[in-house]
Amino acid sequence: MNENRRTFIKYMALTGGCAFVSISPTKLFGEEGEKRITSSESVNDTSLNYQQTRQIVNKAYVREIQAHLAYAKFPQKALKEGYPNIAYLFKSFAVAESIHGRNFRNTLLSLGDPPGRPVEKFEILSTRKNLDQAIQLELNEINIYYPEHIRAIKEEAHWNAITAVAHALGSEKQHENLLQKMKKGTGIFWGMLKKRIEGEDVTFFICQVCGSTLNKIPDICPICEKPNSFYKEIERHI
Repeated sequence: MNENRRTFIKYMALTGGCAFVSISPTKLFGEEGEKRITSSESVNDTSLNYQQTRQIVNKAYVREIQAHLAYAKFPQKALKEGYPNIAYLFKSFAVAESIHGRNFRNTLLSLGDPPGRPVEKFEILSTRKNLDQAIQLELNEINIYYPEHIRAIKEEAHWNAITAVAHALGSEKQHENLLQKMKKGTGIFWGMLKKRIEGEDVTFFICQVCGSTLNKIPDICPICEKPNSFYKEIERHI
């Protein structure tokens, strides 16, 4: 087992396997580790087949693209029902999920595997029900899928896969938090949502590296720790 894999497994043991959001080469391996990772010399052990990692990354890719397809369609329904801010939120999430999908796709291609072919999974319902679908989707990612993925791939310690999973997990936590805030306090009084949410001036910014989704630009990305120059404002036009 090489030193990077030992270091990573020790880190995973200390964090309980999934208790992290921000993950970077510097955080795991120090400045020298980051230099090695970002240079042409990869920390990935080329002697390994990464069979488990390939399977997990492909599953994650398919799910992220399925989520992207759903979030790309939810906005039109929200606009028709008079919820432009919710439509904008869904559009922003669609962009973030596409970034996650891109990262997983690139990891698969680096391993020599073609990505799977996603099929549309989510039905377009009312905006209220679409919000419920979105919350459940994010909760499943946070509480079930990504923790399971991290446990499954930690032994093979493929850096690109670990980074892609960790970045997606951190972003999904942001999505779930935004969705819960949007629904908080409305209860069965769905009519309150329009007054409380649609009257706000909301702008979303997304990190083009990891998909971090925030309503203001941070000094550095809280997930991938890249400079804020990687954040892009999402246009409202749908």
